[in-house]
Amino acid sequence: MLPKALRLNIGDKLAEECQSTQISKESVKTANLPSDKELEQISLKHIPMFAYASEERFRELFTSLRDDAKINSIYVTLMVLSTMLATIGLFQGSTAVVIGAMLLAPLMTPIVSLAMGLLRGNIELLKNSVLKIGGGIVLALLASSLITQLFPFKMITDEMLARQSPSLLDLAVAIVAGIAGAYSKSYVSVASSHLDKLR
Repeated sequence: MLPKALRLNIGDKLAEECQSTQISKESVKTANLPSDKELEQISLKHIPMFAYASEERFRELFTSLRDDAKINSIYVTLMVLSTMLATIGLFQGSTAVVIGAMLLAPLMTPIVSLAMGLLRGNIELLKNSVLKIGGGIVLALLASSLITQLFPFKMITDEMLARQSPSLLDLAVAIVAGIAGAYSKSYVSVASSHLDKLR
């Protein structure tokens, strides 16, 4: 029996589709694997539940958090824009717009910096992050007051009423969001330090 006795001409398009659907070689990302010094330290300990971070990685994370605790023009601009969006969303009665404003607001990074300042007892980091959070709150109150004065109608919508009586579920959402924000911040810092080493 001849295996190549019959040849079918399937056309260029079908041939390209068949080639693109073929299984490619398996790739393994090694960017986040520990270095030689870290391997020695890890080999002497039990397997950790969470990813191990060296002193260098922790130093880079702390430096980025210290930078995040300082007020800059990007922070002020995003605070004003997110406040405008949230105010319009509250008057519209639109939950989606309010959530979009929450995502746009840059308050998570100074809150994470505040937590790190409390954890390490760093007075400068605490002071800068409290000033940044407080300044953002004052800025949001001023911006929302000015926008409210521009609207001709003064009505209380369902979205406004829902924000007046927070529950324990809202507290649980805030706690989980804080944990997720802190984890993502540390993960991004660790990943960026590995990318810098590979360059």
